[in-house]
Amino acid sequence: MLELVAHGARVYMASRSEARATAAIKRLELDLAARGKEIGSGGTGEVKFLHCDLATIAGSRKSAEDFLSKETRLDVLINNAGALGGPFELGPDGLSTVIGPNHFGTYTFTTTLLPLLTKTSQLPGADVRIVTVSSFLGLFIPPKDLKLATVEDVNQPYGSEGFLASNRRYAVSKLANILFTKELQSRLDAQSSSIIALALHPGIVATEGYQNAASETPGIAGLIGRIVGAIASIPSSKGAATTLFAAASPKVRADPATYKGAFLMPYEKVKVAGGLAQNKQLAADLWALSEKLVGQ
Repeated sequence: MLELVAHGARVYMASRSEARATAAIKRLELDLAARGKEIGSGGTGEVKFLHCDLATIAGSRKSAEDFLSKETRLDVLINNAGALGGPFELGPDGLSTVIGPNHFGTYTFTTTLLPLLTKTSQLPGADVRIVTVSSFLGLFIPPKDLKLATVEDVNQPYGSEGFLASNRRYAVSKLANILFTKELQSRLDAQSSSIIALALHPGIVATEGYQNAASETPGIAGLIGRIVGAIASIPSSKGAATTLFAAASPKVRADPATYKGAFLMPYEKVKVAGGLAQNKQLAADLWALSEKLVGQ
């Protein structure tokens, strides 16, 4: 977000908590000031708060509608839902509290904004992109016999409450992000749209959330998480590099055949994701279920 604002973009920070968003915006302003820049002046963009709660379909739709009431164009949408694994629970919509926000909230938010994204893409010189932050775990951990055609399918707890079950639920939700991106791109292409949709793995980023999750996880799983975080993680200052590439690099627009529907790994590597990630029936089933539940 810092780089987007520094280069003149108007950015909306979508968050459930206005207090936390405001604090983050203040930190961003201080970082810009350290560069000798000030929000809203000298070619610098601006950042605004948008209340966004992806935990429910209704809340996701309202957040998107709130944005639509404020703006008449949208060039880049970055979806970054990150509900982590934990004890299996169902949210208000009867969906798992992991795949609910990570996929169904993202689907609702994106499809509600899609008419504006499409309208913007038809403007002269427009370069519209939909970027969804996923995880490489979505490529390896979901079960090979996975089905995503019914609510029962997407609400599978995957065994007892433990490290593997928790991570499998998270991984399925992140696979859903990849399948959503590929199906969305397929539908955009069928409409001859110029919009580019990408999914990506940002890397194991040493964010506050990751560090807290690792420190709070008991036993060997927590120990592994802390070791991986110490050895293999990307500093938070570079954690958005792949997302920024997907959202703003001229290379993406210059080579749409390569990047449409692609899955990126740090920092700009196109990963040929096989297996479930290429399963067109799985993607179609998930889209049909999402469309049915969301009602659009």
